[in-house]
Amino acid sequence: MPRMMASLRERPDGQDYRDGWQMLLTMAGLIGARRCIVYGLEGAKIAALRAVLPPGALLAEQRLPAVGRNRPLRLTVNLGERPLDLLFIRHPSAFFRWDEWGVVLRQFLADTSAAPAFTD
Repeated sequence: MPRMMASLRERPDGQDYRDGWQMLLTMAGLIGARRCIVYGLEGAKIAALRAVLPPGALLAEQRLPAVGRNRPLRLTVNLGERPLDLLFIRHPSAFFRWDEWGVVLRQFLADTSAAPAFTD
């Protein structure tokens, strides 16, 4: 179960990220989510997601062209019933150019292929 941070200055640790990912993946499966936009490109956040995924659940990984100094990351994971497509972008609380990142977001949201098909 995710915990509340003690203050505005406290930052999540690895366990906080893992707990959050577990909750997100469970909820995404329950509601049939197909896409998720993730704020932040921190390595710890991405590593925590990888840590909670069962073997073989990561279906696809793609680094997108740079926006400024940051490269968005697109991951597709197997949720059982359907895949979930995740787009990691720079956190909007940081210096964030909506005109530049908006292009990436519109492309991600317009992509009708969303995630690769399952193969058994």
